[in-house]
Amino acid sequence: MNNLKRAQDEFWTMYKEYFNEYKSLKIKTTEKILDGPNMKIEKELISKMLEKVEKIKIKYNIEDLKIEMRDIVNFEKTINK
Repeated sequence: MNNLKRAQDEFWTMYKEYFNEYKSLKIKTTEKILDGPNMKIEKELISKMLEKVEKIKIKYNIEDLKIEMRDIVNFEKTINK
């Protein structure tokens, strides 16, 4: 298995955790208020996820995970089943 494949596998594992945590936050969120307490939590969660992506890229010495938005959308659909 090459470094890109390993990085992608690690990304999908991490993204599933992120998505489930984000989804549970959305269930609790009844109203979105710009810069309100829920938005702060969302921003922190997204920031944490992006930091993990950067660490994965550094760990495997790659610049691009080669994951497109449609890959993420399709992945989320499989999680929601």
